[in-house]
Amino acid sequence: MALNNIYEEVERSIYEAIRLVSVAEGYTPDITPLNNTPLDYEQYQAELTAIDSSKGFAIEIFNNTQPEDKGMIETSRISILHGGASPGGIGLPVEREYQEEGGGFYQAQGTTNTSEYSYDIYITSRSLVESRICMAIINQALPNRSWVMFYNTQEPDRFLNILKSGWSSPSELRGVKEYIYSYMIPDLITTLDTRMGDLIPPIVEIDLKLILHIGIQL
Repeated sequence: MALNNIYEEVERSIYEAIRLVSVAEGYTPDITPLNNTPLDYEQYQAELTAIDSSKGFAIEIFNNTQPEDKGMIETSRISILHGGASPGGIGLPVEREYQEEGGGFYQAQGTTNTSEYSYDIYITSRSLVESRICMAIINQALPNRSWVMFYNTQEPDRFLNILKSGWSSPSELRGVKEYIYSYMIPDLITTLDTRMGDLIPPIVEIDLKLILHIGIQL
């Protein structure tokens, strides 16, 4: 039985949608050529500094992270904070069916159950100008009601993403402005077919085996 990692696929897809817009607008370094090594991390920091010099500020994007202070904030940040899931609007009882594969059949147990998934995006910035740019990036990557493409082409093409609310939460202690977007994704399919047993030969093959076993002359 394969485990369903739909939440991870959605989280990475949200991150990728934001990252692509921010890179295209020149506010975030393109991390795709980089590896998780000290040398590449130094290159990433150097690219952040270069963007800060040319644009006036740079943006870092954090996936699945708390929007807590991790040292001095030197650049604006877009942090994706994942909330939770509740039962979706679609659900059917367990059904068994036989699916064909390689000249035979196997029994599969399938259901269609869904979850309503919620998450927040935190924009943390040092000025209103920086905050507005980050908002523009979010609004372009994730419009109010939009279909978001899965970053992994092996998954279904896209999922519906809905903006529920947004509010300001500045932190005087940290000296930053913070704005929070709250989103909901309805009816993510959270169950997969469960394969049961070995391949069952087609009826024609069963008949042939019976004929050979009891010695019937055709």
